[in-house]
Amino acid sequence: MPAVEKLETHIDRLSAQIVDEGYKLTDVKLCVAVLRGTREDLMQDAEELKGQLVAEKTQYKALSLELQKRQFRGTLARGRRLVLR
Repeated sequence: MPAVEKLETHIDRLSAQIVDEGYKLTDVKLCVAVLRGTREDLMQDAEELKGQLVAEKTQYKALSLELQKRQFRGTLARGRRLVLR
């Protein structure tokens, strides 16, 4: 009888370990899901930032061209003043 009781105790311990491992596996699966979601969020943020960067580059180019145009107009105006003198 003691051998049977030992086996039952051992089976109970193994059952508890299996249940515990099941909980751990569930926790790991949840962590993986969270990390995947976080990765997807980061990828979306990166795409948004790339879009903002492109928009800012376009705005910078437009402002740079406007500045060059104004500087050129100023150069022309100075040239006219010199010619008119």
